[in-house]
Parts: sequence; structure tokens; C-alpha cells
Amino acid sequence: MRPMIELYPERYQNSPEFQEIQAALDVWNQKLWSDKEDFFCQLNVETATWGLQAWEEMLGILTHSGEYEARRERVLSKLRRIGTTTPDKIKCISESFVEEGVVVTEYPNEFRFTIAFNGKGIPKRIADLTTVIDEIKPAHLVYQFIYLFFTHGDRSVYTHGALHSYTYKQIREEAINDA
Repeated sequence: MRPMIELYPERYQNSPEFQEIQAALDVWNQKLWSDKEDFFCQLNVETATWGLQAWEEMLGILTHSGEYEARRERVLSKLRRIGTTTPDKIKCISESFVEEGVVVTEYPNEFRFTIAFNGKGIPKRIADLTTVIDEIKPAHLVYQFIYLFFTHGDRSVYTHGALHSYTYKQIREEAINDA
């Protein structure tokens, strides 16, 4: 934002009194501009910070604690739940909880569906995803998660010495740095 004094005629711009008044007003103007920008950020869930509480209250989310990213995921998943639950909707909600994609497969004759994660390991926010799926799925359906892990064959190129600094969980679920 450019200083307001630049919008006035030159005779005012050169006046020391007017310059002083405008300098004081510019401080307030800058604060108002900044506050307006911050307010607009609160209107978008993906950029909201202090406004997340209003989103959570509007959607009936009871917990208002945790990191912003986790809270945003809860709000976005709640917004995505509106309407009929379809495999595409379950896929969309599931993908909001994981970094990699997911594949949702229906088995209508068996009254079940599966959610297969494309990434390796168990997603960090699987408990939150389970809660959301339990809330949105039709009551007569059951579901299961399918996880992918690194196998012994995937890790056979490494020696015991190369892997000794990793935990079993890291060896199964995470990429190993060859550096």
C-alpha cells in the first residue's frame, strides 16, 4: 500500500505539518490494512488461524486444540461430509488425512468397503480418519484399511550395519536415506 500523502496535491505534500499528520495516519492505515488482510485469511479454512474456532463451532467440532494443520483437516473433512456418502466422498475425505492418495473399493454384496493407502506405513492421523469414517458411513457397512509396508525383499539390499540405527517401524514404513 502506498502512503496516503502521495494522493494529495504537491503543496500539501511539502507542508511539514501535513507530513507529520499523514505519518501518524499512515501508521493507523497500515494497521487497518494488515487487520483487513488477516481477517480475510480467517474466511478461508486453509489460511485461518485464530478464526478456526469459529469454523469449529459452526460445524459442531468440540475440540478446539491442537496444531493449526490438524484443526484445519478436521474442519475440511467435516465440510466434505455434507451430502450422500459415496465411494468418491470417502476417497476425498480419506485423502485429506494422508499425503499420498487412497483407493476405495466397494463390495456391495458383502456390505463392506476397503480403503487402501498408496503410501507406505500407517498414516499418522489414522485415529482421526477412523472417527470421521465411522460418522459418515452408512451404519450397515463395515470397512477395513489396507496398508502397504516395505518387505524384507525391499530391504535386502541393506546390511544389518546399515540399518542398525533405524527402528523396526522405520524400516517397515519409511524411506531409507542412502547418504
